[in-house]
Amino acid sequence: MLIKKGSSLSCRLPNDTSTEVIDYLNKIKTSENRKFSSTLASFIINRIKEEIRSQETKQITFELPESITESQLQFLNNPSNQKFIISILLNSLNHKTENTNSIAIPKEQSTSIARKTLSESKEKIEDSTANYIFNTFLESP
Repeated sequence: MLIKKGSSLSCRLPNDTSTEVIDYLNKIKTSENRKFSSTLASFIINRIKEEIRSQETKQITFELPESITESQLQFLNNPSNQKFIISILLNSLNHKTENTNSIAIPKEQSTSIARKTLSESKEKIEDSTANYIFNTFLESP
């Protein structure tokens, strides 16, 4: 039987479900009461939509370190900054070491690549943003 709008779904949690996930589900169940099913369905549908988008576009997802600051997170969530960082990564990938998939770029060269990327960028990036990039990500001791 195919799934249609309004169809009922049921599933069992795997035995190896973490306590963290179970606690979170219980928290939602307690706070949402009768809306628990629709809240859970919303989570599932949003995750499926993400999966569909990731298959349609070239993208990667990675975890950020816990030590990231709120200002760094805000910086990374800015679409212009994301485009700039992607262009730096692409330029860096073009300079990967021969016969290997790793990137081995000396710090001076990575700063040079970033400055070149900044000057060639179609989107103009404010000086304050550029300085933030160099001071935060490239000029670390």
